[in-house]
Amino acid sequence: MSTLLQWFASAEWVQIVTALLHSLWQGAVIALLLALFLRRFSDPVVRYRVSLAALVGVVLAGMLTWAVLTTSEHNSSTMSGNETLVQSQASRADAPLLPDNAGKIIVTAKNLPPAPDFHWTGWLALIWLVGCGLMLIRTAVKVAGAGRLRRS
Repeated sequence: MSTLLQWFASAEWVQIVTALLHSLWQGAVIALLLALFLRRFSDPVVRYRVSLAALVGVVLAGMLTWAVLTTSEHNSSTMSGNETLVQSQASRADAPLLPDNAGKIIVTAKNLPPAPDFHWTGWLALIWLVGCGLMLIRTAVKVAGAGRLRRS
């Protein structure tokens, strides 16, 4: 179980879980807009098509969010150590020259226990996958029941 949680705590799964969390509020906004739109129209064909477009919009919003998260992670991880060194030297060139210990306050920390190694994204990914599996089993049972009903 620990290995599975470590795998779910990887950077890729963190991006997926973050995109899923963002898709919750995006889906809520799309559902609110859909509810406002459906109040105005009574034609079932229009209502069906708009509802279908809203479902596609939720999927596309989640995929777009994941793409943005992946792109921003890729851009931030491509900066090499040399670029960081050049940036820090450039910022130091603008700063006034002070003696090494002038104006510095040195704070020492006591020996504190290390922070617990808890990855909430791993647990959230695991819960999400278990939920998807349970809903898939539920759907299979319902389809089998519909088949039995049709045969009888």
